[in-house]
Amino acid sequence: MKQLLLISTILLLGTFKSKAQQMDTFLLRDFEVKGVAVIQNIGSTKINLSPAKFNTLTDALTLQSAIFIKQYGTGGLANAGFRGLGAQHTSVMWNGVNIQSCMNSNLDFNLIPLFFIDKAGIETGANSSSCGNGTLAGAIHLSNTFDKTPIAFANLQRGSFGYSQIGIGSSYQIKKLRFKTRILHRQAENDILFHNKFLPGNPTEKQVNSAYTQNGFLQEAEYKAGNYHAFNLSAWYLENTRELPVAMGIPNLLKERQYDLNGRVSLTHKFTRAKVANTNKLAFLYDQLNYYNNFYAPSYSYSKSLIAESEWLIPMKYSSSLTASLNNNFSTAKTDGYNNWPQRNLLSLWIKLEKMSFKNKLKYSLGSRVLLVDKEFAPFSPDIAFEYRPLTFLKIKGNAAYSYRVPSFNDYYWLQGGNKNLKPERGNKQEISIELQKGIVKFAFTGFHHIVNDWIMWQPSPAFSYWIAQNARQVTSKGIETSIEMTKTFGLHNLQLLGRYQYVESINTKIYDNSETLLGKQLFYTPNHTAFATVNYAFKNILLSVTEQFYGSRYTTPDNLKASKLPSYLLTNASIGYLFKYKKHDSQLVFTVNNALNTTYQIMENKPMPLRNYQITLKFNINK
Repeated sequence: MKQLLLISTILLLGTFKSKAQQMDTFLLRDFEVKGVAVIQNIGSTKINLSPAKFNTLTDALTLQSAIFIKQYGTGGLANAGFRGLGAQHTSVMWNGVNIQSCMNSNLDFNLIPLFFIDKAGIETGANSSSCGNGTLAGAIHLSNTFDKTPIAFANLQRGSFGYSQIGIGSSYQIKKLRFKTRILHRQAENDILFHNKFLPGNPTEKQVNSAYTQNGFLQEAEYKAGNYHAFNLSAWYLENTRELPVAMGIPNLLKERQYDLNGRVSLTHKFTRAKVANTNKLAFLYDQLNYYNNFYAPSYSYSKSLIAESEWLIPMKYSSSLTASLNNNFSTAKTDGYNNWPQRNLLSLWIKLEKMSFKNKLKYSLGSRVLLVDKEFAPFSPDIAFEYRPLTFLKIKGNAAYSYRVPSFNDYYWLQGGNKNLKPERGNKQEISIELQKGIVKFAFTGFHHIVNDWIMWQPSPAFSYWIAQNARQVTSKGIETSIEMTKTFGLHNLQLLGRYQYVESINTKIYDNSETLLGKQLFYTPNHTAFATVNYAFKNILLSVTEQFYGSRYTTPDNLKASKLPSYLLTNASIGYLFKYKKHDSQLVFTVNNALNTTYQIMENKPMPLRNYQITLKFNINK
């Protein structure tokens, strides 16, 4: 026990020490680790994703959930509009590390290759608040694992618009050390075809200045010392070069380009015994973004991160457990947009009590997070959740939480528009769910309600020629989600049906500036309706799949002008695959048609999306 306390103390003191040292081009991301307790995710809605089927996080989310992804053209910036809230309100966790940028509280999903991800999931509700600063809407969890790992594996792809991917990996063991290595190369000309609505007859044109290249590797190592201690190391490096296409109807004079470099390292120590479990984590993040064009000077941003966290899980009497997590991180930033190197230290304590009762029919949890921001206490962030199973086929669950988001560095410190007088965003959320499972059918219905006060928005300033950050309004988001799943096996045939639907109203309920005309208006680029349905069929080694995606119309202006409304659209994707097996080894060949009906659509105004396109994928695993 003394050794565990010493490890925990050293890790936490390490980040305090880093604050006292002079750092040059550092930026630390806001980060807290989700606690793991005996009873997990009480009252939450959780969707398990299948990352192995897709190329990027954007593909996995749009084809497996009702989340609306704001995507600025194929291969362009993509982020999540989760339950009608902003991208800054959804945490993205990689092995427990929040990898959102603390410069803009954002993350580009198109830069996350799912070849590097083994497990993925979406979580809403009170439990997602444990992910740390800014989790007002929900959390996306990504993780790596050594479970059922082949000794060699590969993912090879070719597709329309010059797309190709080569991903190869292997796992091996040297005495008590286990290793897993992955190497990735992706590229595409991305010269999609689209109909130009700004020219007579809407002629078909080819997109220019949109190519991209991505290279990277992921190295993992695991060591088990005896029966109680385990160490895990994950090191991630990604290098991305991409051209930035202009909006439809605008001459491509600047020829904008962007270079991204991401390095992430996580070291975890776990100690597990019957009476206590302790997890200590040390993480380091590096991010670099360079922007270029043909007319103006380049722009550079750099970031580094150092995070330490110690978590304790203590089983207690009467079917209960206590989880406590202490996290410290230090942040500083350097970019052309700041006139100095701002710094911030976040120290947080998260405590949660979970309990089962009534013959395990009722589970409930009480938790709270205390955040110290640069020696000032933030408001307490309590949460409560429950699950009740009155019948074997019926589950009722719900949760409520208070959330808090510290403004990003850009919000505070950007030279033109940053506002040091901003208030943090404060919010509360509630949801209630009913789950029914009878035989082969599972149905779920969820109602949710979110309020975000002091929502930070960048708006044109009447006094200046640029936009400024303001606490502009209060936003209320409410709606329903439904899902249905069915799996049926008859002989050599297997049929699976999966459908999800979401209705959301995300409106301005209070206005803090002089924009009263926006009161009661839906947030722009927020559809009321999103839905998808998938049919999967397997016969022997043949696999068939068809997916329908529907997205409702979206306003493109804050005042909800009907003339600026983007129409709803329906997309159809289909695939056919064949599974080859030889002894314990297996491979899979899949042919996919995206946008099979050749639909013309836009997610963001004047950002064209591809018409019908194709992809062929070959995967193989060499198993022990």
